[in-house]
Amino acid sequence: MHLTEDITICQAAADDRTAIDSLLSTYFLDGQDLDTGNFLLARVDGKVVGTVAFVRDYIEEVHSVAVHPSFRNKGIGSLLVSSALNFSSGSAVYARTTASSFFRKSGFIEVIIPSRKKLWDDCACCEYLENCSQHVMVWRRE
Repeated sequence: MHLTEDITICQAAADDRTAIDSLLSTYFLDGQDLDTGNFLLARVDGKVVGTVAFVRDYIEEVHSVAVHPSFRNKGIGSLLVSSALNFSSGSAVYARTTASSFFRKSGFIEVIIPSRKKLWDDCACCEYLENCSQHVMVWRRE
């Protein structure tokens, strides 16, 4: 069952930070380096049930997708990613993920080149770079 007609997607405000951090911690995601203003929220009956960050630096990136476990498999994550992609002004949006099948549903494809080291500074100095379980995905504007 999809709840898309009951979901409100909105920009996060400063007082939403606790809810964002709570959702991210459920999936061991780290969003401390991300400004609250980078996040979009999914609300159901006023309650924050999902979040995604859209980061625009030297690349555009969808980051930190998290949906409350009670609301998973209802289309909320896909709606959040789709909403984040609407902020894109470039031709490509990247994602680092262990959930490549989820991102494929939103039109992302896995890429080998360019390498993680070239896209993300934190990958270049990561001790797990050679054994990383994350996939690099890209969505391209048609």
